[in-house]
Amino acid sequence: MSTASTARGRGSPGRASLPPRSRKPARRRTRPMRCFAPSSNGSRRLPIARSTSALYHDDLAEPNDPVYFREFAAHAGAHGLEFASEAQLRVTRPIGVAPSMLQLFAGLDRLEREQYLDFAHLRRFRQSLLCRCESTTGFRLAPERIASMRIAASTALLRAAADGKPLIRSGQGDAAADVEAQALRALFEWLVAIAPQTASLSEIEERLLWPPPSGAASPRSIEALVADACLDGSLMLQLHRPALVALAGERPLASVVSRWQAGRGVRVTNLWHETIQMHDQIALRLLALLDGSRTRTEVAAAMTDILPASGAAAREQRIDEYLRQLGKHGFLLR
Repeated sequence: MSTASTARGRGSPGRASLPPRSRKPARRRTRPMRCFAPSSNGSRRLPIARSTSALYHDDLAEPNDPVYFREFAAHAGAHGLEFASEAQLRVTRPIGVAPSMLQLFAGLDRLEREQYLDFAHLRRFRQSLLCRCESTTGFRLAPERIASMRIAASTALLRAAADGKPLIRSGQGDAAADVEAQALRALFEWLVAIAPQTASLSEIEERLLWPPPSGAASPRSIEALVADACLDGSLMLQLHRPALVALAGERPLASVVSRWQAGRGVRVTNLWHETIQMHDQIALRLLALLDGSRTRTEVAAAMTDILPASGAAAREQRIDEYLRQLGKHGFLLR
């Protein structure tokens, strides 16, 4: 059993809280509000952009005291809990860390390494997972377990593909790295094409013909390649096949949460539990209408005032384009 804990900065005796705080993911999920603060001379109050989550979490939360990670880990241990990992695996990697710091990490144990990662990344906020028992893998990643999971393109990968950006860097002359890069590029392109659908590891092996033919140098397994792609944010793992559709049906349906959010701001949450900023007012208006009660034609008719298209056929074509994008990004149930 796992539990998540979020907190900031430096020491709370009453509840397990975490060290130096970084960006607050919760801020991406709420609408901004207007708060007020005194002006420099104290004579009037000036409006300040502030999200409701920042107000509740930063200013009104109790307790809300900063702690170092080592203090958090010790506090959790006193209650029979062990630190397992961060909720986002990619933040556990020492990306952008100086070589001298990497050498230091090599001599540290697991918990010491997390503390020094906080220092190296100037991390002020954590989302840590705790467990009640020792890990059977010694709290190390076990890529072989990917065999029982489903693999999908991440939103970051979908955006890179839509923007025409390279999905992966070349192996830079190393034979084994070149073979891996070619395989990953083919995998990424395929998963982007079938998004939001997922694939099993066996399906990926069959499609990529992995391991490569005799004579092609690559020392790593497909599990290791996929694990690295998940760690860098290109792919994501799911335990079950998602109840999502790429192509909308005759009466398109989105989740009640995303529909509610679409009518109240630009931050909407898809069925992968990702919060996406959607600044396109047409897309937001469309998403809010997808309650499953309207046909595609009725949806298009309800958007005549906002959709700049001449004629019903052209308008319905635009709606279809938007629906395809909503489906690819994990918003559609049918």
